[in-house]
Amino acid sequence: MEQQSYHRDLLHDLLKVMRSVDESHARGLFDLLRADSSVEELRSYIDKTLSEVRVSDHDGETIRSLERLWEKVDVSSGAPPSRPTVMDLNYLCDVTPFRVPAKPWTTVTNDDNLVSHLVSLYFTWDYPFYAFVDQKAFIRHMTLGNVDSDLCSPFLVNAVLANACVGTLLLPLLQAG
Repeated sequence: MEQQSYHRDLLHDLLKVMRSVDESHARGLFDLLRADSSVEELRSYIDKTLSEVRVSDHDGETIRSLERLWEKVDVSSGAPPSRPTVMDLNYLCDVTPFRVPAKPWTTVTNDDNLVSHLVSLYFTWDYPFYAFVDQKAFIRHMTLGNVDSDLCSPFLVNAVLANACVGTLLLPLLQAG
């Protein structure tokens, strides 16, 4: 059981590095993977990287980073790639990657676990293809609960929750058929 926990923690940390704002960390990880490095070497790199990555307390830095990324994006590139319409919930980890409050963001439910689950679904399945918000800034501002934030609003949160619900609504229909 301890080995299973070690591998689950390794997977979670691997995903954290891949999702990090600094792309050089993710590239370094990919280089190690392509070089067929040992699990111990990967663990060492991940631990070193996670100790270096720190969340900025300055929203201005996040906004400047987003502006630089936006300049690189070709908005006239045509239709986005197709995405799967159904998410397999069995692949989502038993531990919710993101813990966020339901209030003051939505009036549909008071269940923090449900909202955290849906936000985690969105950032696990849809966000890699449609990264229109800064994940760390969104989660940080959602956790703070400030509805007047420039980086998180009730409208945006409800849009993310609705998007995450789309795949979960179709899953029972496909399993029955």
